Amino acid sequence: MNGTSRRHFLTLIRQGCLLATPVLLLGCRATPPAGSPMQPAPLGHVVDEANRRQEENAEAAKLIVYTHEFELNKPRRKSPTPWQEEMDLNDKGIVRESLEPHGFRLNEYGVEHVQQIAASLLGTQPGDRTVIIERSETSKHWNTLYHYPVHFNQRLDAERRQVVVDALRALGVEEPERSVVIAPAFPEGLESTEAIQAYVRTRQNSNGGSFGNF
Repeated sequence: MNGTSRRHFLTLIRQGCLLATPVLLLGCRATPPAGSPMQPAPLGHVVDEANRRQEENAEAAKLIVYTHEFELNKPRRKSPTPWQEEMDLNDKGIVRESLEPHGFRLNEYGVEHVQQIAASLLGTQPGDRTVIIERSETSKHWNTLYHYPVHFNQRLDAERRQVVVDALRALGVEEPERSVVIAPAFPEGLESTEAIQAYVRTRQNSNGGSFGNF
């Protein structure tokens, strides 16, 4: 390359750099469509938002009354012997009419749970928070072939809902029927493998890291 060609080549490079500089500067000064400069989110913003949503979901889950918190509404009566208490028979071996179950009621765990729910609802407007009665999914349909307990039962759900509504009203909650609904429990349970891992971690933590010490 002679001197003239070299000078011409360097001139082209300088001109290209001069043309590219405004484009680069324009890109650096570009603003978003809203017109305000883009600012990075504070450190931990995404994680904090995820934690906040988890806390909100956990608070809502506290208002779920599960199916295992109910029992048959059968009057409790002490008998001289355990088998009489279990069978509830009279002297002739016939089941006492007065001791047959009538609907459902909350068991001891359910009573404590509904009391906590009532305390959280006091001072709020009716309908502001939702109390969920877990939908029954283990009823039998006698018109099926094998009578598997895998069906819904709207009548059963309505009875359980009414039990909770009456309990909340007795505890001072205003218009509880506006807050209590029947729906599936939204928290997901653990898979079998997850439950095993959780149990092992619990045993390890309670024994100072040694699973074999009881």
